Amino acid sequence: HGYARCPFHNEKSPSFHLRGQRFHCFGCGQSGDVFDLVGQLFHLDNQATLKKLNADFNLQLPFDRPLTERDRRLAWEEARKRRAEMELVGRFESLVNRVYRLLAAYHRQLNDRLKEQPKTLDEISDGYAEALRKIDYVSYLLDELDSGEPQRQSFVIKEVAEHRELFSSTAA
Repeated sequence: HGYARCPFHNEKSPSFHLRGQRFHCFGCGQSGDVFDLVGQLFHLDNQATLKKLNADFNLQLPFDRPLTERDRRLAWEEARKRRAEMELVGRFESLVNRVYRLLAAYHRQLNDRLKEQPKTLDEISDGYAEALRKIDYVSYLLDELDSGEPQRQSFVIKEVAEHRELFSSTAA
């Protein structure tokens, strides 16, 4: 589910999480985007990181000549678009995280209800029955959110928004 052992410190269990275009280590706190990751992994400054990515991925960025006014204008426009895109991505990731926390809390609540197993059919509470009905679906939705794929995550967000009553407690 996007976890690995962190390349920035020694650890026994994975705490390095990849989600979308970002990374975060819950062990050492390192985080960032692909530029930060490459720069930190290879101990490069920003210029050297750009040159490495340019060479490794054959991006053909013009490092061998001075930038023209047109190059600067295009770069400025691209940077503005990228900032706007990153803002939207940040908002989307924030929404994904909020929905994930909501579903995770609900999943824990359903699990708690299932721990109180009835001895007879007459002892089945509404809460236990609800947990039996919903826990697999909520698990599926959590897996979809954890996939890191925006289309799958969007589906879950819409599902939760359109059917809030399915994810609220109906019985204590």
